[in-house]
Amino acid sequence: MEGIFYGKRRKTYSDEFKMDIVHKYLHEGWSQSELFKHFRIHNSMLQRWVNQYQREGI
Repeated sequence: MEGIFYGKRRKTYSDEFKMDIVHKYLHEGWSQSELFKHFRIHNSMLQRWVNQYQREGI
């Protein structure tokens, strides 16, 4: 039986990649739209990573 998500897999990102993106956003001044254009990182995902970094650190 085919579902609407049949054949699609969630992309996973390494912790190193996430930290690089968070660093670009918080410390290098990249905007959310720039990160989306260059890395296809959606705003909601970025906010989850930033929140996690602020709660738990590296």
